[in-house]
Amino acid sequence: MKSIIILCFAAIAENFGYRQINNFWRLRGWVQFLRGKKDWGGMVRKGFDPVV
Repeated sequence: MKSIIILCFAAIAENFGYRQINNFWRLRGWVQFLRGKKDWGGMVRKGFDPVV
């Protein structure tokens, strides 16, 4: 019985934190999309150093 109570508590606790962060990133992405921003930003490419 004790293990079932712990599992129920874990099932409830997992809904706090991760899901809110995930929903925040989704909402932020939608806002950026609706504003017309469809790029990933600048990326600096770095190659391998030549073998000497």
